[in-house]
Amino acid sequence: MEPLRLKTNYRCVPALQQFYTGGPFVVSSDSSFIACACGESIKIVDSATAAIRSTLDADSESFTALALSPDDRLLFSSGHSRQIRVWDLSTLKCVRSWKGHEGPVMCMTCHPSGGLLATGGADRKVLVWDVDGGYCTHYFKGHGGVVSCVMFHSDPEKQLFFFLFSIDSAGCIFEQKTSDVTAGMDEDGSRRGFTSAVMLASDQGLLCVTADQQFLFYSLDFTEQLLQLNLTKRLVGYNEEIVDMKFIGDDEKFLALATNLEQIRVYDLSSMSCSYVLSDHTEIVLCLDSCVSSSGNPLIVTGSKDNSVRLWEPESANCIGVGIGHMGAVGVVAWGNDKRDFFVSGSSDHTLKVWSMDGLLDNMTVPINLKAKAVVAAHDKDINSVAVAPNDSLVCSGSQDRTACVWRLPDLVSVVVFKGHKRGIWSVEFSPVDQCVVTASGDKTIRIWAISDGSCLKTFEGHTSSVLRALFVTRGTQIVSCGADGLVKLWTVKTNECVATYDHHEDKVPVDPLIYLFSDDFSFNS
Repeated sequence: MEPLRLKTNYRCVPALQQFYTGGPFVVSSDSSFIACACGESIKIVDSATAAIRSTLDADSESFTALALSPDDRLLFSSGHSRQIRVWDLSTLKCVRSWKGHEGPVMCMTCHPSGGLLATGGADRKVLVWDVDGGYCTHYFKGHGGVVSCVMFHSDPEKQLFFFLFSIDSAGCIFEQKTSDVTAGMDEDGSRRGFTSAVMLASDQGLLCVTADQQFLFYSLDFTEQLLQLNLTKRLVGYNEEIVDMKFIGDDEKFLALATNLEQIRVYDLSSMSCSYVLSDHTEIVLCLDSCVSSSGNPLIVTGSKDNSVRLWEPESANCIGVGIGHMGAVGVVAWGNDKRDFFVSGSSDHTLKVWSMDGLLDNMTVPINLKAKAVVAAHDKDINSVAVAPNDSLVCSGSQDRTACVWRLPDLVSVVVFKGHKRGIWSVEFSPVDQCVVTASGDKTIRIWAISDGSCLKTFEGHTSSVLRALFVTRGTQIVSCGADGLVKLWTVKTNECVATYDHHEDKVPVDPLIYLFSDDFSFNS
């Protein structure tokens, strides 16, 4: 019999990284890349794959304006320091810089010849600069407020001219009936919706940018003298907190993310673009789980701060079921593993519910009302995690009350309680082969428990902060954990040894806005 191959290492494959936090951006002349302000740096992003080609750091300065030279070799930037910088994109070095405005530079553009740069500022001035010499060639004043846009004539043979234009007679040639973004206002007063739009060169369409850092690419199609805008691609520059994520389908070509929004973003892993969003919840989505139904269709279940659970059909992006009954935010959901005809939810109302899939049909367009077939007051505090046993006979719940409880399905009869953690339990998981459960806790430890008598079999120590997730891998012989210390660790159960540590994340896992996908390299266990 071939010995079991233990994982010894993981390598990082595609990474979904933040590249735009709001503010200025500029598109290259061939639309192949976008230069975006991202915090105190500038990201050069591939328009096709959202991959970060390079990063420009500017000494702790937030940016207010960006521009590219016509040949895309030079990038111009400015921020609140009023310093205008010229970057050589081939070397990623700042080749020259100068100051001239008395307030922040709010806009800039390069002349079609590449030799002149025009800047407009909060000081109500427009200045024109010689790019090579860094000196001012022209000075314009007269605006009564902040200068927010400057333009050169598109013909380089024309005399230098900044222009404003008005149209006395104009007609709307397109009005979008349903928006691809959520308009409105957040609790802090910031508005949502579109913030800017840019026509792409060579008839490549329209790029629209939203207040929540999305880049929406539209194709422009004329049919019967009417203009149609079709969304072709969606790149997300910033995901804020990642609270949960799951692969979709058996082929795992898509990844669903629950972020600090009322919607689920589904990514195509081949292009790292956001293929579509699932948006019917009225409050932030806190959790999700996915499965493939007995009929072969992928399904997603989500829980939200709006106290409801929702069932989704990813292929149509339709909500096909709604479950109402929890009195608090639904923080965890989990599918059954065998028949996939039920799922379990846990809430801040301290209850655990089992939801039936009765009445669900293929190709539904109107959501049904999901029914809870069992409910139990499971804990004294918020439920942080639930997991269903491989054979669907048991469900385990972990809580902020520092206990994990095992319940018999389908009636949620208590089987055993695991006590011993000194802080709340963030994660629970059944072993795929043994009668035991692994838990991860805010006390920085991971424990394995026997279902038969509730005893603690093993304790793993090594994280320097709360352990947020722990999963069995390699047929139950190893554990992968992640924590608030930003580390992912690989453990061997038999020896209690941590065999590898990964520090790609900069914040706590799993809520770091950088998502890394790992593949495993194997070695034989002698």
